[in-house]
Amino acid sequence: MEQLGELDDPRQLSNGTRHDFREIMVIALCAMLSEADSFEDIALWGRCKANWLRRFLVFKNGIPSQDMFLRVFRVLDPKQFEALFRRWVGGIVGALEGTMAVDGKTLRRSADGQRPPVHRVSAFSTGLGRVFGQEKVVGKSNEITAIPELLEAWCLKGLLVSLDAMGCQREIAAKIVEKGGDYLLALKGNQPTLPQ
Repeated sequence: MEQLGELDDPRQLSNGTRHDFREIMVIALCAMLSEADSFEDIALWGRCKANWLRRFLVFKNGIPSQDMFLRVFRVLDPKQFEALFRRWVGGIVGALEGTMAVDGKTLRRSADGQRPPVHRVSAFSTGLGRVFGQEKVVGKSNEITAIPELLEAWCLKGLLVSLDAMGCQREIAAKIVEKGGDYLLALKGNQPTLPQ
């Protein structure tokens, strides 16, 4: 909740905002972590968990509607939210143990004529079954440049980070060790001198 105080409320206060911005964000984050995947689901989750939420928050004007969540997320600064979310997740990941699988995937049907498909690198906690972060591969770059940016947000102490052959790079292995983790790298023909 404290970190959400760093997030700028993007709404125009002159429109008579009824709901506290941080309360909206707490409901949205909790609902999404509980597998809500639409604004309808987020509002429903908030209504179902209202008694529990009131133990921590005021909700002076009740639980926001699905339209309120939609309006807030339409104007929310995605870069600021992403930076805050990564710091928050980075704190959680530092307390985890087990394996973090890092892999890149191309999003289906994300290409449209002149634009190439979107490619993202994800960090997946195998123990919790959750994705803790994603980094978009920029332009004509590849996973090799996106993986270090993805790993930068976390303390990897106690984690085994597994990567496929694309991530089998000295710089990436050094970054993992520098951040306190261990690595498991898949080898293919891209590193012909290593198996010897």
